Amino acid sequence: METEQPFFILGLPRTRTAWLSTVLSMCGRPCYHEGMRGFASFEDYAQNREVPGDADPTLIYWTARLLEQWPDARFVVVSRNGEDALRDLIAASPPELEQSLKEGWASCMLAFSMTRDLLRGNPNAMFLEFADLTDNALISELVAHCGGAIPSPSALSHWQRMRVTSHIAIEGMMDSPRALAPPSQRVRAADICDVTGLEAVMYDRQDFEMVSYWWRMHSGSAFHEASLPPLGVIVKLNGEPAAALWCYESFGVSVAELTFPVTRPGLSVKDARRALIYAVSCLVAVAGKGHEPEATFTTFKVLAPQGLARFLVRMGFKPMLTERKPMILTL
Repeated sequence: METEQPFFILGLPRTRTAWLSTVLSMCGRPCYHEGMRGFASFEDYAQNREVPGDADPTLIYWTARLLEQWPDARFVVVSRNGEDALRDLIAASPPELEQSLKEGWASCMLAFSMTRDLLRGNPNAMFLEFADLTDNALISELVAHCGGAIPSPSALSHWQRMRVTSHIAIEGMMDSPRALAPPSQRVRAADICDVTGLEAVMYDRQDFEMVSYWWRMHSGSAFHEASLPPLGVIVKLNGEPAAALWCYESFGVSVAELTFPVTRPGLSVKDARRALIYAVSCLVAVAGKGHEPEATFTTFKVLAPQGLARFLVRMGFKPMLTERKPMILTL
């Protein structure tokens, strides 16, 4: 079990984490690359890791847990253009993973955005751009930040020519957690209702059968997967799925629309309402963050049932004066 001050290198896949782990290890600060591989759980990793450092893109899904477990840890956050990172990730991965990588990329981008938000303002966090990794002076600062011995200029020049390229293999990898969707600090669910026991994760296609069943039980009509936008959240109550809500993001304008609210059949009215209020807050927080460049939405529209609408007013929503009836066409 490691006893030195821990440090973590965080970034999207293909941000030279393998190279950085090698450089730091050569500077006297032993550093895993993809150190979570082979551990059964985060708890197993936290208790049994043997070296102080880890450079692992998977860690962006665990940033909140890292801060909780090691509040004094040092962090290095490496940012890179998302399209470039995805292109290189696909090139380094088995061909059969290409489609799943593309489908999961927005969630990965969101997790990285949340990582930056969590560490912004943290005095133990250092932020770099991918292009900065060719700057020997900045690499020296990074090594010092992580507690290593600063290498000589000649060593750095030699290491810059060293290529440490990892290829993706899925064996031994711990399943990444679903990206959490934090509630908004501007549109706070906690100001409106009790949020005890509530948390939200990003919607995944594997959730469709569940939410489709919820929809049919409430409305008696079919739920069309093709109608769902990519951005959605599943709200859990005491660890069990309780509600779902989606968000249409209109890039180029600052308006987003929250749609298809649905709750688990059998929930009490109170629990269903507070789960949906929490979902609204979370989608307001994450809208636009799963893309690059990030988009900013300042207006959110929602078609809400009357029982929920009066609580949305307390969150700052205003009724729209319209007699238009919502309609949908499915071809």
